[in-house]
Amino acid sequence: MKNLRATPPVLFMALCLTGCTASPDPVKIKGPKTTVKTTEGETDTGTPTTSTSTTSTPTTTPYDCELPPPPTTWDYLNWTPPSEEFQFDAIGNLVNIDEVAGWIFETPWGGPPVLLAPYDATEIAAIRFLLDGDLAVADEANGALRRVGLDGTKTTLLGGLNNPNSMAIRDDGFIFVTAFDTIFRVDPDSGDSTLVVRLAGADLDGLVFSPDFDHLYFNSDETGQVMLVTLDAVGDAVDSQSVASVDLGWGDQLDGQAMDSCGNLYVIRTDGRLLRIQFDGTTEILLDLTHPGFVSTTSLHFGSGVGGWELDHLYVMNREGGMFEVDMGIDGAAPAHLLSP
Repeated sequence: MKNLRATPPVLFMALCLTGCTASPDPVKIKGPKTTVKTTEGETDTGTPTTSTSTTSTPTTTPYDCELPPPPTTWDYLNWTPPSEEFQFDAIGNLVNIDEVAGWIFETPWGGPPVLLAPYDATEIAAIRFLLDGDLAVADEANGALRRVGLDGTKTTLLGGLNNPNSMAIRDDGFIFVTAFDTIFRVDPDSGDSTLVVRLAGADLDGLVFSPDFDHLYFNSDETGQVMLVTLDAVGDAVDSQSVASVDLGWGDQLDGQAMDSCGNLYVIRTDGRLLRIQFDGTTEILLDLTHPGFVSTTSLHFGSGVGGWELDHLYVMNREGGMFEVDMGIDGAAPAHLLSP
């Protein structure tokens, strides 16, 4: 298809990993050999020759599982409150912040939404559950990473951020958050932060961990680059790699990403197209999600497996209202807050 480049370009932006100085030697993202599936067949894209990565990501999956056939249909849930982001809690609710209503909602399967607490903001880019049940909120309008209780109590962990846009929580409880072209690791209690990645000039989005929490995936939402960094035990980046490159149309962007239990990555485009990138780099368009109203698809998560939110279903938020539900036939990788006791 025309929307996937046959040959990913060498990334032109310099990647700065943990510990780099203000003017680091550029570290180029290594581009793996990938096969892009199209309606006309398969095209071997080859391997870029320029690379300075110290190690490479395995080209075979470390997970023992089979990929089911791609889905062909979806359901539409019209009873979920709209938002840019959401997450599932451990007791069977979808939790999100409706910016128009100015409230934190929890929604059981089938609805209706229940008001939890007020949260007045004009742009909430991401929410994630911390290990203790509080929310981490990327408050884009106020340039802040905040810790928020379900009663609405707020504590600013990190302020003065440029466009905090995405988050992921590691299994040790640390928050990874983007701020335009930078990813920080943040202590959820003290707010102390460490620079993990800087990709000069990019607008980073879609943070999600691999099932073993050793790799952090992200994208540059306006250029179509999908990338990962390998992390050490502390959470510092030790290696980097390009995963895929997507050719975007006018006004289209990459947005949220999700991971299944076999290490396959799912990326939603704001125009409703759902992509899957397999562990070996094979990239395909699974579905083109459409709705009678306007579609602005911004985030996606596998269900929690509790209260009707199915573990093997992907839930894709339409920011204009409602949600797509797609039966993937494969379980999602459990987020950290669902693994904690």
